[in-house]
Amino acid sequence: MTTSSALNNIFAWYPGTQQDASLTPASCGGSGDPRGVLQIYATHDVELSLGGGPYASELERCGETPADQCGSCMDPADWVGDLTHHVSWSFWGRLKAQIEVLFRPSDGPAPDIPDPTQIMARLWIPNDRLTQTYACHYWRSGVKWWELYVEALEPAPGLHFVGDTFAFNSGWSEAALETAEYMLQEAMGLGRPAWLTKDDYCRAMPYYGPPRRNA
Repeated sequence: MTTSSALNNIFAWYPGTQQDASLTPASCGGSGDPRGVLQIYATHDVELSLGGGPYASELERCGETPADQCGSCMDPADWVGDLTHHVSWSFWGRLKAQIEVLFRPSDGPAPDIPDPTQIMARLWIPNDRLTQTYACHYWRSGVKWWELYVEALEPAPGLHFVGDTFAFNSGWSEAALETAEYMLQEAMGLGRPAWLTKDDYCRAMPYYGPPRRNA
């Protein structure tokens, strides 16, 4: 999490960006289309703000492994949408409070934020029963990770790796999407989607060595 300043914690997201909203391409909100994607860092301490919760121990005690049996040991009314996502209404309440802080006018009431129908979330913290670690990694000084980029996309026939580790925007969630796009186009031979311009695609990984298939 970068900062506790609300203004610096919300920005327009699209492939290849950590820049300001003025660079947003038409496919992500231009040409009269008001829709777009916002990336929000709602808290500087995700574990304190969103971790735990009144249903954490209940979730730990539930021994059901088939996804369709989750309702046998947990009340579906306590959870948002699909029970297998393991997101409680208590979690949404805490997340909603953080979002209200971001969007509340300095001289007005909190905004009316509707309840979601589904939430998928993962807290990368040591206390999470699945992740068991912080989502943070760094390359050691002097490592030329970009020289391994092509190999990482397909280290063996039919095996692909995507994520923010081998990425120009390493450490950011959009880096995983960028490497996924390079894997689809360069390793699997798919065409470039209409919403992604050639320039945005190239800027997402400027150190790519071989000629790009769709350039």
